[in-house]
Amino acid sequence: MTSRGINKLTALQVKKAKANPDKMYKLPDGGNLYLRIDSSGSKYWIFNYTRPYIGKRNDLSLGTYPEVTLEEARLVRDEYKKLIKQGIDPATVRLETKNQKQKEAEHTFRVVSAEWLKKRELEGKQDEETIRRLNHDAYPYIGDMSFPQLTVEVLEAKVFQRIIDREALSVAKRLKSDLNQIFKSARKKKLIQYNPIEDIELPNPQGGNFAAVTEEQDLAPMLNKIWNYSKLHARCLITTQVALKLSVLTFQRPGEIR
Repeated sequence: MTSRGINKLTALQVKKAKANPDKMYKLPDGGNLYLRIDSSGSKYWIFNYTRPYIGKRNDLSLGTYPEVTLEEARLVRDEYKKLIKQGIDPATVRLETKNQKQKEAEHTFRVVSAEWLKKRELEGKQDEETIRRLNHDAYPYIGDMSFPQLTVEVLEAKVFQRIIDREALSVAKRLKSDLNQIFKSARKKKLIQYNPIEDIELPNPQGGNFAAVTEEQDLAPMLNKIWNYSKLHARCLITTQVALKLSVLTFQRPGEIR
């Protein structure tokens, strides 16, 4: 309901407001909200207020019409008036919000993880597997996203479910550990308030024995697959290739080879 002295304009009045070719003029809606019409016909929402503690009048643009509707402009006005009652300057809040968004845009997952990797390298903790996991399972899907965008739901859908679907649970668990450290780094930089990785649960790998080769005719194909494993799996580490071939030559269990 329209109250006296506030919400004076109607949507139709705003739409039909015509330009004065000789000068700019303003239509008051009340509550310090105005529709400014330039001589060119452009329409802007303006919130005019007295800045807390400073005592000077100030104009804040709330956007252009029709991109910002009358109803939307009123909602922003009401929020700003609440801030002013608390002694908070809306202009300061807007600047802080803008700076935070710029900071988030500049500090994407890829950027922060690169800084984390560099720190690990300087500490002598870097390894190819970590870089390989990030390059293959993280960067293509979340590399250019800001940390506030990386919710539990997004991480599960874009990262972990893809790995689970290909039944690579060990990779998922290692990557989760990597991401946990990266998100801790982001929290220290005040890019996020909490670490969503802590709320992600991965399924436990199913136990059981692997099928053994018991027939002579099956031995040659198995040996051929082992010797050509690196060709079939382009991301295979050299240590994995050597370990596979060594297990065939020594007939030892993985734990015994270590």
